[in-house]
Amino acid sequence: MKKIFTLFALSIFFVGGARIADAATLSATGTTETGENSLATTLTITATAEEGEILGALEVDHNKSSVLPEFHIYAIEGDGAYGDADDKEQFNNAGVTVTYSNGIWTLVFTDSEGEGPSAFDLIQDAEFYFALTDNNDAYLLGSMYDGSHTCASLVLNEGEGTMEEKTSDECPGYSNDEENQEIIDYSIAVSPTRGDIELEKNNNFILTVTPSSSVDLYELEVDHSLENEVPEFSLYVPGIEGANFQDVCGDESDCEQFETSGVNTSWDGDKWTIDFGNTLTQIFLEKGITFYLVLKNIEGESLFGSMTPTTPENTFSYTLTEKKKSPSKGSSGGGGSRSGTTHVTQNPIIPVVTDSLLIDGVNYDLNSLSSEEETIVKRYFMEQIISLLQQIIAIQIAQ
Repeated sequence: MKKIFTLFALSIFFVGGARIADAATLSATGTTETGENSLATTLTITATAEEGEILGALEVDHNKSSVLPEFHIYAIEGDGAYGDADDKEQFNNAGVTVTYSNGIWTLVFTDSEGEGPSAFDLIQDAEFYFALTDNNDAYLLGSMYDGSHTCASLVLNEGEGTMEEKTSDECPGYSNDEENQEIIDYSIAVSPTRGDIELEKNNNFILTVTPSSSVDLYELEVDHSLENEVPEFSLYVPGIEGANFQDVCGDESDCEQFETSGVNTSWDGDKWTIDFGNTLTQIFLEKGITFYLVLKNIEGESLFGSMTPTTPENTFSYTLTEKKKSPSKGSSGGGGSRSGTTHVTQNPIIPVVTDSLLIDGVNYDLNSLSSEEETIVKRYFMEQIISLLQQIIAIQIAQ
């Protein structure tokens, strides 16, 4: 016996949300076969995206989550429709197969023998919640976070299949209070601002990233223009229940890599701070750096920004220079004369300076010389030593 039922046919237009595209459609049909040799329910879900958008995944939540996992299925033909190999194994162990082709997902729930109810048994009176995302994890239709998800009830009574379309307000198990109804337009504030940055001498380059909201926030993905020399990385909001990483820097291996590189990271409840340390700062000074930043939730879905492609909004380029201390001008005159609190021996040729040195009218602070200034001072002392040796030799010859 084969029964055919309609899940829903729906076209929705959304405006005003950063995570919701202009338009998308989603429809589904189902068949149940109850014969002597077969017992299965097949759901066929068809999705379309607005021109210019690319289908990414179908997010499926339901009211059986305590006994049946919720899941994503992907717009990838072959085994990619399941996700990864572990996902496929879980589906198959539950008696569920997934295929995808040209905007159509097909799920087959097969009754399986063994202890306890099968996935086939559990879906017969389940309430499903659907959301459609694009290939950058941005929502095209519905959202599991703001009350705009769509839902429908599937009830099968001895093979008689009926489906009932519902609005989001009628979906049980999901709160539709004012907070959840709000569509959050995520953004980030980054310091320093893009462009030319002059660092104080010996200071590290420090980047701070402040998201506009921490609701559903979990990860800051950081790519950059020096990926062949410096590893790209992610930072996290620590302390989120069920998250893979409980430390801002990731797992133990990630944190050790940051420490080895001299990089310090932190999350203070409002923003991430990244102190890149001396070694990486020197590389940035030499080559410049461009960062590409993306915010994600715990599911790995983008809340702000994209890496494929990047956009001006999530791109931050810096040209770094190191500030040089301006030498103070002294009186004109040759030789090295003392200045400030220096101490000089009685030898008029080579002053022993402990603080500063006047060379050709320029006063050099010996406690904070740049590479160029250090070269000038070394050359000056070498000239004085050569001059002293010449005088000593001349005196010895005269005697």
